[in-house]
Amino acid sequence: MQRIGEDVSEKLGYTPGIFTVESHVRGKWACRPCQTIRQAPVPPQVIDKGLPTAGLLAQVLVAKYADHLPLYRQEGIFARAEMALARSTLAEWVGLCGVLTIDAMGTQTAIADEIRERGADYVLCVKDNHPKLLDSILLAQAGVGGVLQAASNWESHNTGHGREEWRRCWAFDAGDRLYKGDQWRELQSFALVEHTRRTRARATRCCLMRTRGALRHWAAFRGGGFTTT
Repeated sequence: MQRIGEDVSEKLGYTPGIFTVESHVRGKWACRPCQTIRQAPVPPQVIDKGLPTAGLLAQVLVAKYADHLPLYRQEGIFARAEMALARSTLAEWVGLCGVLTIDAMGTQTAIADEIRERGADYVLCVKDNHPKLLDSILLAQAGVGGVLQAASNWESHNTGHGREEWRRCWAFDAGDRLYKGDQWRELQSFALVEHTRRTRARATRCCLMRTRGALRHWAAFRGGGFTTT
């Protein structure tokens, strides 16, 4: 038989949950005459001496903030791939990457210290489980204790699908107005994000605290249209 041609067909497949292990080998070199040992430095890592690679951290962050997949669900997904990663571990990784939710664990201020120690910025999402801190943000924005002028603001208005929506954001450089604000290392300002739908007549707010440069990065990541100084 003689080959005279071929037919090629393609099918789309997907392989979920494949974990790999990267081995970094650093040789040691000894000099007998001078009695010294030399070794190549450790390659830079997102988390110093941490277990996850940059690719795994990117997967966790994108799944949480772009795909809105909570950490407890990611924990279950990883478990099905026979990889036990507790949600507390995932929350710590998220915090050390510079995106910290204030209810991630009981050591939020310590994580904030670690982030600033390494020269990064952090954004903290304040929720109802910290009522005094949340109230202090809302009161400061309302002008209780002195009128505040927003350092920056942004607003959008959209219509369609039978509803009307407004999105607004105000940023204030007044970290000293917050409840126990001095506990957060180098805290500079706070912001409020408000979303209103006319069909439901309901407004939702998201309160954030940040270091000097962090909110700009958050705005770019979330597609916001305002800038900060």
